[in-house]
Amino acid sequence: GVSDEFYPRVRQKEPELAHKFVILMIGRYSEEKRQDVLIEAVKRSAHSHRIQLILAGKGPQQEALQRRAAKRGILPPIYGFYSRQDLIRIINLADLYVHPAEIEIEAIACLEAIACGRVPVISNSPRSATRYFALSERNLFRCNDSDDLAEQIDYWLEHPQEREACSRAYSGYARQFDFDRCMDAMEGMLLDAVQGACHG
Repeated sequence: GVSDEFYPRVRQKEPELAHKFVILMIGRYSEEKRQDVLIEAVKRSAHSHRIQLILAGKGPQQEALQRRAAKRGILPPIYGFYSRQDLIRIINLADLYVHPAEIEIEAIACLEAIACGRVPVISNSPRSATRYFALSERNLFRCNDSDDLAEQIDYWLEHPQEREACSRAYSGYARQFDFDRCMDAMEGMLLDAVQGACHG
């Protein structure tokens, strides 16, 4: 479940981000997380000149991602591994959350983002559980397809009112994933299993 620390907060962007469209991705810098697809999508966006990527994480692919971004001529992404409090702050100043992972078992990072009211754009990879958190087709893009991802990014950037409405919808939707609710459900499941075993 998601900690109750993750909820929508009004955050003023730092001056260097004030006029930029901030896209956040949280995940280890590894091949299956597909940050490279996101970098390509930013390059292909009609608004690439004003998109600031924040890639929160760490891992063996960082140098390769830095080289790719430099070659594509996009604004240099911000890389970093953040404390929980800093991550909450960064999530709440982002305009969009993108989850391009091709393989994902637990989707906690995406859940934390949507609990803060961030609108997600998620890879529809059949090997990723995260795709089930899409509330509409606009919250999905074709797996590893940078052109399709760029199209979805541009849609949300160009339609701020729709993005705000979707943000509110996600804030409500995410409540079912609260830590306490999940723990209550797990406790109920275990009790049912024990009772079933005892009466079986």
